[in-house]
Amino acid sequence: MIDARTLLKRRRFWRAVGATIIALVLWGILSLSQTYTWDIDVPLYVHIDTTRQALGREIPSHLRVTARGDGWNLMQTSVGEGLSGHLDPEGRQAGSNDSTRTFSFTERDLINSIDAPSSIRIDKVVPPTLQLVVTDLVTKQVPLYYPDITIRTREGFQVIGTPVVRPDSVSLSGSREAIRNINGWYTKPLDLHDIFAFTRTTLPVSDSLRGVVHVQPDEAVVTVDVQEVAEVVFEDLQVVNRSASADTTVRLQYFPDRITVTLRGGARELGKLEASDIVPQIELVAGVDTTGYTRPVISLPKDLNASIIDIEPERIRYIWHKTAVGTSGE
Repeated sequence: MIDARTLLKRRRFWRAVGATIIALVLWGILSLSQTYTWDIDVPLYVHIDTTRQALGREIPSHLRVTARGDGWNLMQTSVGEGLSGHLDPEGRQAGSNDSTRTFSFTERDLINSIDAPSSIRIDKVVPPTLQLVVTDLVTKQVPLYYPDITIRTREGFQVIGTPVVRPDSVSLSGSREAIRNINGWYTKPLDLHDIFAFTRTTLPVSDSLRGVVHVQPDEAVVTVDVQEVAEVVFEDLQVVNRSASADTTVRLQYFPDRITVTLRGGARELGKLEASDIVPQIELVAGVDTTGYTRPVISLPKDLNASIIDIEPERIRYIWHKTAVGTSGE
């Protein structure tokens, strides 16, 4: 049973907590009703006909604005959809030459371009001025490269072959000056962890010239074949001499003439191999290669991603024998 003194202490505690919460709520309401100035990053969008026009010069992706208003409205703007700036050169006077048009925006123009509720006032914008350079659109097809793909497999697994990225090229659209010297495009970095099976994922292409160069498609598909590591032993493989000798007076003899080869690779790939796919070869020419030792070279299927980890024996002894010359008599 709880005695009366303990019950009284608990009531006093919860009354104090309730009073504190109410005080904080009232303080927050009063504080947020006051006027504040906040610095806010506002995304900037350009409205041009992207089927015919391109930006000739990169512009900031955001404007830094100083917004004034009561705390409630500023907070709603920050946690909601927020502010956004929209530059539309339509109907504006432009300085131009044959293919390039330059539109100048003052600080007042930039402030007016920001969609802001009437309860919020924009006092300042950075940068205070901006030039929008619009030029005729040209397109170009270039190879797509993936220089920074890192794949970490689970222990006991390995990557088979190399990652495959599709498509292998992208279409660039922009001003003639912007894309003239671009001969290739790149994907963004990709880092895969704990991979233990065939993996397919999307990879964004670089947007390093956002707004100036438009890239299509903007994503690539990466496929990585990962298999469990396995080893397989092929025994009693016949050694083949690749060189044919025109000298019929000598005969090549080598021993052993059969060897054992151990391969390591993906379990699925190795499971498809037959002994006939593995060909140990030597290349010995009469009159050039004297009696001695040679090392066999193992011929594997071209599309096989496996490594040779052991050859037994590593060396083969060979010797040339004179063939018997037949005689005839009357």
